[in-house]
Amino acid sequence: CPEATTTSGLGSLSLSECVCPEGTYRPTNTEHSCISCPPGLRCDLGSDAKNIPCDGGRMTEDSGEPWPRPLPQHYVACSEPIEAYKCLNVRACPGGEMEHCGL
Repeated sequence: CPEATTTSGLGSLSLSECVCPEGTYRPTNTEHSCISCPPGLRCDLGSDAKNIPCDGGRMTEDSGEPWPRPLPQHYVACSEPIEAYKCLNVRACPGGEMEHCGL
């Protein structure tokens, strides 16, 4: 795998199996580079901006593939999917999903 990438398992044989390690994500329009997860977001193994369930500023169906998700007490809008905003409390912004607010 290229520098700063890894695989999710042992014995991987293909470059297509290289993913970003936990704490990093692959930004849009790159193939084999990973950057640090922005503040307020959680980047699991394999997080990739192309998996963010937004298209043209609107939410789409979540593919189930890893993407940079908002932490509890943070809000993320499809218009700026890598920019997390801190909320007053966890009830207001439970995190985990795009454009998701609590009570």
